[in-house]
Amino acid sequence: SIGMFGIAKCSTWDLHTMCVSKDGKVTGFGDNASGQLGFGGAGPFPMEIMQPIQIASGGYHTLILTKEGHVYACGRVA
Repeated sequence: SIGMFGIAKCSTWDLHTMCVSKDGKVTGFGDNASGQLGFGGAGPFPMEIMQPIQIASGGYHTLILTKEGHVYACGRVA
């Protein structure tokens, strides 16, 4: 179970994965050719996003929904 590693949710697509930890941190790792991890480079990278409740990864992008209803996007055409 991913829960034993402190992970609450994960979303993966092809060559990158994004995870939300039980304490609310978002971390991405894998391919980042289009900035889908939220930063330049190959990761892993923690992201400072307040109270993430849902995360979704696509081919070249990532979407993060917060408890307040804000949506953050990173990657190609974000």
